[in-house]
Amino acid sequence: MTDNHCVKHSLKLVLLLGISASLSHAQEEEAAKYVPASFESQHRLSGVNGGFEYTATASETLLRDTSGTETASIWSTSYIKRERRNDARPVTFVFNGGPGSASAWLHIGLLGPKVVRVPSRADRDDGAPPYSLADNDQSIFGETDLVFVDSIGTGYSRPIGAATNEDFWSLNGDTSSMTAFIREWVTANQRWNSPKYILGLSFGTTRAAAVSRALLDGGQDMALNGLILISQALDFTGSTSQPSNLLGYVTYLPSMAATAHYHGKAGRDASLAEFVEEA
Repeated sequence: MTDNHCVKHSLKLVLLLGISASLSHAQEEEAAKYVPASFESQHRLSGVNGGFEYTATASETLLRDTSGTETASIWSTSYIKRERRNDARPVTFVFNGGPGSASAWLHIGLLGPKVVRVPSRADRDDGAPPYSLADNDQSIFGETDLVFVDSIGTGYSRPIGAATNEDFWSLNGDTSSMTAFIREWVTANQRWNSPKYILGLSFGTTRAAAVSRALLDGGQDMALNGLILISQALDFTGSTSQPSNLLGYVTYLPSMAATAHYHGKAGRDASLAEFVEEA
């Protein structure tokens, strides 16, 4: 074999090895790409609108910054009524407050298709096991699909890579992450044409107000059909009971009146609505 042939053979070998290494590296990168987790199951809810089938999905949504770098993983649990077409059915995004509280309280305590049964009368310790789940015949699920969202740092939602909890633990950081999640979820589930609502509790009411405004920005406007505010925290002065804050006691009076009426301590000669209105 001549020297010329040896050189050509060597070059071919180097080229083949280079291509092989590049392909191997590309395959490793592809395998290393993280696929968001998702767990889906089928159920039936009885006692609401005559009963219906629904899909429950616990899933992970990855958030990215403007450069495309992954910054956080948000977990949510969605309940979707099984229909031939659901693009016009309302969907409600639900989160608790705190800040720092996961959505479990509204999820299995009030709104979900199944809830933990807690006695309405305080005649025993309701904080100790065993716990039981039961169909929630008072759930709003009959009227709207539900998406329970855990803010970053609660539940399984966590920052990714160089991002930290502190990047999201501010009004602006919290708002931007929730806004990004809602856009991602609506797009992934093809629900842009659905009426959309946000339901927040306590600090979640502050978040709901901020997110509703942010959804109208960012070059991809998303109008909401309504906000549902529970135990509002938009007015901290008016909703804080302290000896130096008389206004707090004034704003709590209707709730105190309703509680007293329920337990038979006051206002029994009037209906609940009349007594609360008088208060």
